[in-house]
Amino acid sequence: MASNQFHIDGAPQSKTSIPIPLPELDPRSEYFLNIFAYTKNATDLIPKHFEIARAQFQVEKGNFFRNLVASNANKKELVYSEKNGVLNFKTSKIARSFDLNTKELTSYHLLNMDSFIDSYPTPYFWRAPTDNDFGYNMPNKLNIWKNAYKSPTVEDIKVGKQMKASLSKLP
Repeated sequence: MASNQFHIDGAPQSKTSIPIPLPELDPRSEYFLNIFAYTKNATDLIPKHFEIARAQFQVEKGNFFRNLVASNANKKELVYSEKNGVLNFKTSKIARSFDLNTKELTSYHLLNMDSFIDSYPTPYFWRAPTDNDFGYNMPNKLNIWKNAYKSPTVEDIKVGKQMKASLSKLP
């Protein structure tokens, strides 16, 4: 990851090309270039160094997750086991654990790296109400969804038939 600043002097509605030197890129990884535009001087309404534009560009065509899946797709290496209420999945590159009692994903990491996920997904079904929502009393009518994530109940968990590189879905 790198960061740099450059200044562009150009008239409004004009185009300018600026060469951006990039280091050598690994074709198996994916890279994005983030560009931010800030005001140089303050005006009556906009302060100095105020962000007025931003853009993100994909550099090259690498895709970390697609490459990871492709490298595992033709192998019959998925192994799973259930022990002490924990369902474990493992390949030669990835390990995951799912707690069958709490119904939560508890671990997901690449075997050659430390875990890069600090917390795991929890369903959350509430959103902040808008003016229109107050008009039909949505905050009161649907209030149960505001705290539904605190005490989830999962009816059942079933492991499907093992296939080539995955587990099948159950009906």
